[in-house]
Amino acid sequence: MKEDAEMIADISRYCFYHTYAPVNTKENIDKFMQEQFSNELLEDEVRDPDNTFLLAYHINEIAGYAKLLNKSAHAKLDANRQVEIGRFYVLPAFKGKGVGTQLMRACVNYAKSEQADVLWLGVWENNAAAISFYKQMGFEKFGNHTFLLGDDEQKDWLMFKRLAEDR
Repeated sequence: MKEDAEMIADISRYCFYHTYAPVNTKENIDKFMQEQFSNELLEDEVRDPDNTFLLAYHINEIAGYAKLLNKSAHAKLDANRQVEIGRFYVLPAFKGKGVGTQLMRACVNYAKSEQADVLWLGVWENNAAAISFYKQMGFEKFGNHTFLLGDDEQKDWLMFKRLAEDR
C-alpha cells in the first residue's frame, strides 16, 4: 500500500505540475503540491475505504490513475447514488494512446457496479483539452465551483454523466 501511495503521489505531482505550472505562479503551484500531494497524505487517501483508486497501465508501464470518491454527492444533481472522480491523471507520455478512454471506461464500470446513477467531476475552466475529453466521454456541464490553487481562486466546471441509461 505504501508503494502504491508513493507511486500515486509521484504521478499526481508530475501530471499536476506539467499541466498547470506553465499557466500559474510557481508559489501557488508549490503551495498546492505541498499541501495536496505529500506521500503521507496520499497514503492516508489510499487507506481510506471511501476512496477507490484505479491504476491505468499501458503494456506493463504505469500510465495514470483515477481517484473515485464513493461517498461524495453534489446537491445540484438529482441522483440517489453518486460517485465523484476526484482526480483523473494520465501521464503525458501516454496521452493519445487510448489510456484515458480506457481509464474513464473503468471509472464508469466501477460507478455502475456501485449502483451509482451519476458520475461527476470538477475540471478547471481553462483546461480545454480535459473538457473536450470529458465531453467526448459523455459528460456535460451542470455548474461551477471555486478551486483554490495556492492563494489563487480559480473556477472549475462541474460535469456529470448519467449512468442509468447505460445499464
